[in-house]
Amino acid sequence: MRIIFVRHGESEGNVHNKMQGRKDYPLSEKGIEQAEKLKVRLSNNGIAITHLYSSPLSRALQTAKILSELWDHQIVIEPGLQEYDMGILSGISKDKISTSVPEASKYLKHSGDEYFDKIARGNTLRIETILEARIRARETISKLYKKHTKSDILLCVSHGGIIQRFIEEILETEKFWRIDIKNTALFDFDIESFFDGAQKQEGQLGQTSVSKINLFNCYAHLFGD
Repeated sequence: MRIIFVRHGESEGNVHNKMQGRKDYPLSEKGIEQAEKLKVRLSNNGIAITHLYSSPLSRALQTAKILSELWDHQIVIEPGLQEYDMGILSGISKDKISTSVPEASKYLKHSGDEYFDKIARGNTLRIETILEARIRARETISKLYKKHTKSDILLCVSHGGIIQRFIEEILETEKFWRIDIKNTALFDFDIESFFDGAQKQEGQLGQTSVSKINLFNCYAHLFGD
């Protein structure tokens, strides 16, 4: 199975430096332009997508709708692709978190810790933890793998936070990695096999085989390439 992850185009939440989480924001004008540029790239590359999935959030779904003009496929809403749930911080300006929700400051490792990596399950901010997001990514990939055939090519429009967890699962790394994912960046993998979460949690090794990494955080289309 070939699976391509795309981060949505720039949203109004990005423009106004909001902690978006699952609060809904549409694409900005620039975000629409970014999605259009990506559409041109995919068209020029001639990738024959067989299935198109999207997060239910508007910024992703709007991006998916622009890309869907290339293929005669219905967009399938997949809740597992949606962004981290940022709890009571959703919709707050990032530079005002400490003043708006003072208790949030104690969880931040440093100013770049956007997803509160050290926060524990059951926290009072109601934020989805990094481990919970990782498990969600694992379960979503497992479901898609079981549903599709080896020849299927999936395009999944998602979000910068959760895409990091998808990459960790596909590459079988036990570590958590922070990746600066640009709007409409592409991650393209050929996955040979994938086992479900129960098998993974039992400590088995070699659950996933990646035959090829085709693209990794590629956004050259934004510069006309």
